[in-house]
Amino acid sequence: MKRLMFTVVCSCMLAGCVTQQVAIPNNTYDFFAEDVVSKTRKGIDNVERFYAFFNNVENGKRDQVRIVEQTIEGKPIYVDVRYSNSKIDLKMDRSNDTYSDKKIVTTTCNQLNAIEVERRTDYYVSDCSDKEQHIIFSDY
Repeated sequence: MKRLMFTVVCSCMLAGCVTQQVAIPNNTYDFFAEDVVSKTRKGIDNVERFYAFFNNVENGKRDQVRIVEQTIEGKPIYVDVRYSNSKIDLKMDRSNDTYSDKKIVTTTCNQLNAIEVERRTDYYVSDCSDKEQHIIFSDY
């Protein structure tokens, strides 16, 4: 009986931990599977997660998202975006892209913007420490 009770209590504790996410750390990127927005030639997976992130930034809520875009060759381009304390930390990793400059760009920005261009919306960060604007996502 004690063994059964112990097993039930442990199972309940483990089940409760599975759905929880840890707090967003201040100096590292910790991403979870549900945070990934994947763009392939077949479409966009989990695009709702990006829209939730955009909404959270507009409402001043701390959040982070990883966007993975697949090149024509099937290589990943990683875009990690974290919003906290009115700042947007951006890390764009093109090091796996065969035909890119292989750079990893890291910068801090003050604004996340959206602009409609023909039949898509481009989302970009601006007012960045590197004096550039970076398109982080397009929903086409």
